[in-house]
Amino acid sequence: MLFFERMKTQRGEWPKTFEKNHFPDNARTQCWQLLSPKIRNFEIIVRILRHAVGVYKLNNVGSPSAYSSERFNYSAELQAFLHNGMDGGSSPQDIDYALTTIELMAQKSGYDSENAIDAVNYRLRLAGVGYKYIDGQLIPVDDEELTNDAVIPTISLLNRDEFTDSYNYLRQAFSDYKEGTSESSQNAIDNTVKAVEAALKVIFKNLGIIYGDKDTYMPLIQKAAENGLFPAIASDKLAPITNELKALGEIRNKEGGHGGPDKKVSDKAVRLAIHHATANLLYIVESYLERKQ
Repeated sequence: MLFFERMKTQRGEWPKTFEKNHFPDNARTQCWQLLSPKIRNFEIIVRILRHAVGVYKLNNVGSPSAYSSERFNYSAELQAFLHNGMDGGSSPQDIDYALTTIELMAQKSGYDSENAIDAVNYRLRLAGVGYKYIDGQLIPVDDEELTNDAVIPTISLLNRDEFTDSYNYLRQAFSDYKEGTSESSQNAIDNTVKAVEAALKVIFKNLGIIYGDKDTYMPLIQKAAENGLFPAIASDKLAPITNELKALGEIRNKEGGHGGPDKKVSDKAVRLAIHHATANLLYIVESYLERKQ
């Protein structure tokens, strides 16, 4: 950290909150400088983005007549897209494009990029950007301490083949929450429940615990408790833990999936469900891994 950065840190001048529609241009430059030396093939990223956006060129920068190096053509085209997007770089859509570019660059940067990834996350945090690169993807960051203590360990535990479905449901819940419509908010809560259900079913199969194919959240939690999957945190109190785990089902029943697509679900209810599911999954999967050992 340079002197002026240390001074800003001491004065508490870095952003305290994280914003989703926020990606300052200097932070984009810093991310580019960190990741671009690690990229061996810019063409792959450019072609992925061209196809996803639906254009023949991301912009007019990467013109073969302007540069002699084909690699530089793609690099320049991607760099211009990172900064300017399609509408100048500051619209919510262009911020999404910029973050997608960073995500793809991080994915394609190779196995020697761990320090660069850490530096990118550090720069995003200092800029108050509400995302963090974890296990191959950018995930929303609402609270840094909660993310470090719950979200990152959970994502790391689920990012293995046996928990793929659970991992995808949890990521979809974050995506639905970001969309912010009434329907997507209900879907977010529903997907948090599905994430826990999917994890429990995998665990039951691995441990030979019989369950019904149509069993939903509440019966699955109860069956897990009956089979000793929830070791007590307090020495002699198991019921309160089981009740806490069941609370996510109550949130779903009252807020998500019921009342029709026009029912407004508050942001705080969605956040509660997501963080509840994250904590539940961390406890459940850790307990399962301890039992296997």
